[in-house]
Amino acid sequence: MKYVKLKDILTLEQGKDAVYKDDGKYEVFGAGANSTGRCDEYNNDGNIIITRQASVGKVYWRRYQHWVQAAACIIKVGEDKVFLPFLYHWLKSKEWLLTQLKVPSMIPTLDEYKFLNLEMPLPPYLVQVHTAATIDYLDVLNLASRELIQKQIDDFTNLKKITQNKLLTFGKDEDNENKF
Repeated sequence: MKYVKLKDILTLEQGKDAVYKDDGKYEVFGAGANSTGRCDEYNNDGNIIITRQASVGKVYWRRYQHWVQAAACIIKVGEDKVFLPFLYHWLKSKEWLLTQLKVPSMIPTLDEYKFLNLEMPLPPYLVQVHTAATIDYLDVLNLASRELIQKQIDDFTNLKKITQNKLLTFGKDEDNENKF
């Protein structure tokens, strides 16, 4: 298996402050998972981002145009031998480590030197495609399972409420009429 340092396959481009507009066309993201507003321009066309300030090392991939604030970096892949979904899944699997790559300060920042010197496996391109597709499929199954389990929990909760209502009214319906 071939291993490469991240610095050999990607670069980090620091985000920039946005000019917010209430009716802006593009969402704005900083160091968190949620949008912080809207603006009229975008600086990321669907690349992976990593947070570089505050909540250091969080990895996100929004597959649409949006603005990335200075609290995050856009990951630019310069190597055509890297399948972007494979890189994303590898980075997500290492998020526990990435969140520890901090330069200590009042506002922690990502240690870009340590990040770029991490080594990752780089299998043949078709293996990357297959691996990413398998993980994506498992993500879909996981989401579907969660939705099904939540529906079952909701159904059971409703059944319990109906049963409690019937058993604890001792034969009286909502109009307080005795059914015995």
